[in-house]
Amino acid sequence: MDALELRAGEWVSVRSEAEIRATLDARGELDGLPFQSEMRRSCGRRFRVFKRADRVCVEGQPTLRRLRDTVFLDELRCDGSAHGGCERGCLFFWKEAWLARARAGSDEDRPPGPEPLAPSSELSERAIGRRFYCQSTELARASAPVRWWNPWQYARDVMTGNLTASALARSFLSTAREKLRPPIAPPDAPARTPAESLALRPGEWVEIKPLHEIRRTLDAHGKNRGLELAPGMPEHCGERHRVKKRVEAMIVEADGIMRRLRDTVVLDELDCDGMCSRGCPRKNHLLWREIWLRRV
Repeated sequence: MDALELRAGEWVSVRSEAEIRATLDARGELDGLPFQSEMRRSCGRRFRVFKRADRVCVEGQPTLRRLRDTVFLDELRCDGSAHGGCERGCLFFWKEAWLARARAGSDEDRPPGPEPLAPSSELSERAIGRRFYCQSTELARASAPVRWWNPWQYARDVMTGNLTASALARSFLSTAREKLRPPIAPPDAPARTPAESLALRPGEWVEIKPLHEIRRTLDAHGKNRGLELAPGMPEHCGERHRVKKRVEAMIVEADGIMRRLRDTVVLDELDCDGMCSRGCPRKNHLLWREIWLRRV
């Protein structure tokens, strides 16, 4: 099928499962990207394009990666129901061949929410240590490197509505600042990092601790028990947010292995904005150790 060249904000209809299956190879992939079981409930529904996925971050890869004819739809995230209860909540990647242009829709077009999962502790007991296969684990294979000096990628961001010209300029500044930022880890970083359990529940309010307090919990690699204080997170120090959900098990993108997390939460309306990575549109949830937070 011809590429649709969709722009951010356009309305699309997800094709039927039979139509989508007809685009897939023997592995259930199109251009190396799988169509996941969790995506089936969206077939036949209308959604708005969030952003194009022309240039995205991929864990373990030194440069941003290019995908062709691929978009994200508004807040359509994986619930992990077919992948061991993974709670990472990644935005789905949608090939344009799986979509058709549609008239503006309404909230009635959105599919019902996912059926409640069993508690992650029950699911993760069986899944921990297993190697999984999903869009995220195959992302490096389904994409190609894109060099930062290619000007066309930036012009395309503005032309397709992914970024305004001012947002693009901010992303350059943020990316440069991140590259030049001194190491966050303290010089006397401990080999074994501390833990703290607040037993936070969805809906509770928390304040993100000052950076100088968080630094004391990090090792020489800027991690607490293996979880990185990701780029962009220090900018939110001192802010107050509501807890969105706990995260107790997730698939690591680089190797596909399900790992357990403890004392870790996602905060409402605090996803990665991609500014520190030249405007990456993946909008991944930021993961916060409870030791980096305090109850309000």
